[in-house]
Amino acid sequence: MANHSVTRTEGSTARRAATTSFSVSLPNSLYDALKEAVGSGTVSSYVARAVEDKMANDGLEQIVADYVARTGRRLTEQDMTRVDREWEDSFAFRPVDAEATAA
Repeated sequence: MANHSVTRTEGSTARRAATTSFSVSLPNSLYDALKEAVGSGTVSSYVARAVEDKMANDGLEQIVADYVARTGRRLTEQDMTRVDREWEDSFAFRPVDAEATAA
C-alpha cells in the first residue's frame, strides 16, 4: 500500500503538493549510476524529473504521430534535426531545487 503524504514548500509562493512514497527495485549497477548522477541532490527529485522528461517525450512522440496521420506527410531528416535541437534547448539540464521538491 502506498504511503500518501502532503508536503509544504516554503518560499514566495508556498504551495501544497501531494506526494506518494513507494519502493522501486533496481539492478545494483543502475542504482550505483543513479546515486552518482544524483550527486548532492535527492533521488526523489532526480527520479521525478526523469519521469516528467519521459512523459514529455512520450507526448512529443504522440504529437508527431498525430501530425503524420493528419497530413500524410512524414517528417524529413531536416525536420527531425530542427525538432531535436529545439527539444534539447527547451529541456536542457537544469538542476532541480532539492528543497522545493523534497518529500
